[in-house]
Amino acid sequence: MLVGETSPWRRGAEPPADEPAPPPARPIPPWPEPSPLLPPERESPIAHQLTQAYTAERYARDLYEGYRDGAQYADTGRPSLQRLHDEWQEAVRRREALEREVARALGEAGR
Repeated sequence: MLVGETSPWRRGAEPPADEPAPPPARPIPPWPEPSPLLPPERESPIAHQLTQAYTAERYARDLYEGYRDGAQYADTGRPSLQRLHDEWQEAVRRREALEREVARALGEAGR
């Protein structure tokens, strides 16, 4: 073959007699149907409230512990250590109340 000459297979010519013909291509299998999406699991309202209570408790505790060694005087406009401690304990009480409510609901469901 000369430089610049197109190969027979590129021209669409039949393969030479000494070469066997390539096997026919397999047909492409059909694409599978997409499976339906599962509906999102609904979180119960009490579980959502409990998650929020844990988050609020963690935030309040972090604030309290962060200011425990810092400025602690309510009259200066800075956060009061006692106020932060009270907010933390209130968050703990809220979480515990929600946990009792969940336990009570689960106990009633098990009957």
